[in-house]
Amino acid sequence: MSSFFTRTQQGKLKCDSLDLQILIGEMFYVAKTEEEVEWIHEQLESVIDIASEEAVEEINK
Repeated sequence: MSSFFTRTQQGKLKCDSLDLQILIGEMFYVAKTEEEVEWIHEQLESVIDIASEEAVEEINK
């Protein structure tokens, strides 16, 4: 599991949202146009969708 997501002592998930926001924000630094920002967003969204589907499949095995 990534260091951005951990569990509390009570077992609930928690997120280091500031560090996660910084990491994701850095991915947009290379964009020079609004279209490039949108393209990066689409790429990230696609990767997140695929990874979350795989995680759900693994949980449901």
